[in-house]
Amino acid sequence: MKAKTFKRKAATVLSTSEMLRATAKWYISRFAPQHPQLKFDGVKIGHFTSFSEYWNYRSVCSPEDIATFTACARQYAGGVAFDVGANIGLVSLLLANFGCSHTYSFEPVPITHQRLLKNIALNPRAGKRIIPVPLALGEAPGEIDFAVFPDSYGQSKIYTPDCDGPTTQIIRVSVSTIDSFCRQHSIGDVSFLKIDVEGREVDVLLGARQQLAEKRVKSIYLEVIPLALTNAGRSERELFELLHSFGYSSARLSGYGTVRQCSLESAVEEARNTRNMLFAVI
Repeated sequence: MKAKTFKRKAATVLSTSEMLRATAKWYISRFAPQHPQLKFDGVKIGHFTSFSEYWNYRSVCSPEDIATFTACARQYAGGVAFDVGANIGLVSLLLANFGCSHTYSFEPVPITHQRLLKNIALNPRAGKRIIPVPLALGEAPGEIDFAVFPDSYGQSKIYTPDCDGPTTQIIRVSVSTIDSFCRQHSIGDVSFLKIDVEGREVDVLLGARQQLAEKRVKSIYLEVIPLALTNAGRSERELFELLHSFGYSSARLSGYGTVRQCSLESAVEEARNTRNMLFAVI
């Protein structure tokens, strides 16, 4: 069995020259003082737990994603950003690097939060604009069970029975809401709200009712995966209707890098490839 597993992994590594080079770089760097790093538009990301994470992270942000972060950060230069589901910090660092004066990075999984802190330290210029917060955000304050997947920490999420597995770890995490957090920290407008919470996007938005009703959140960029929403007991329709009820329209970048309204149908079609959608007050 071990021999078959080794052969399968070897075949995968040798399948492309790009992966072969990445594999060599990974294993050589593991013995160096500085572990393997990737660079995205001036931002350095490291502290990966496995080659698989290192390899997959190379495509974690598409050119469309980075263009959106750049445009929104520049359009609301000096504004506040919330990165909900910050993981190890790439989006937070990009937003800070592109012009947001304060980026609040919400990441509740302890081991992932520690790696977030290390990546902030790797980027001192952008890092000084980031406020790391070891909380989950949801519909109501409290505590909740969280499923942590050691083989893929980035997929960790609020526990549901489908999370059970031989390596799954269940931890208890603290939960706040966007409305509560903004009141407690005297935050007025949130220029850019990014949400990537494995199907719990509706819950996060329901915890921001006041901010949304008052149009204090200027733009929202969220992951839309139908299966993840279904597993969380939600749906695309519920998500879209909630945003529209607060006056948010689906949007995209124009050729000039500005945010403009677009039809929901075209935005959904684009999201089939990018998995992300932009909504804004236009």
